[in-house]
Amino acid sequence: MAQERTPKRLSEQAARIIGRLPERQRAALDRAAAEVKGELSERIKKAGPSRVALAKLKLARLREGLGLGEIAEKTGIDRGNLCKLENNAENVELNTLARLADALGYDVVVELRKRP
Repeated sequence: MAQERTPKRLSEQAARIIGRLPERQRAALDRAAAEVKGELSERIKKAGPSRVALAKLKLARLREGLGLGEIAEKTGIDRGNLCKLENNAENVELNTLARLADALGYDVVVELRKRP
């Protein structure tokens, strides 16, 4: 019987496979991962607040090992629309962010600060 392909299970499988690689290949993989992380950090710095919030919610979802289908059931938002939100949305309604956060056990907090 095939096991369910959840993000958490896939992450565990990847860790086992990576652990079997020769040291040289692991080092190359680590360098590539660091490069990608740096590129993503730069993109996040340039992104608007809603894009940053969506990226954080996606990370939380992946850490919990939840698929888009599970979040779709909890939020009532179509799975395809969730995928578009996570990957392409530049602007998203605050209400939608709140629904996603709630499904993951988080609260959205809006903070306004006066600029210097």
